[in-house]
Amino acid sequence: MRGFGFIKCDDTGADVFVHASTFEVAGIVPEQGMRLAFDLQTTRHGRVRAGNLRAERSLE
Repeated sequence: MRGFGFIKCDDTGADVFVHASTFEVAGIVPEQGMRLAFDLQTTRHGRVRAGNLRAERSLE
């Protein structure tokens, strides 16, 4: 497992960087296809990343 990945943003269609520690802090075990809510944050280097992850319930 890598220490980072990307989340597809429904609003923009862009891939947003997310660090593995962000999942750990949220208590979420990531799975491909999982729906998440998140806040866009800007790093001190001016890059955008996902933060404050929340798992969304499936409507199935």
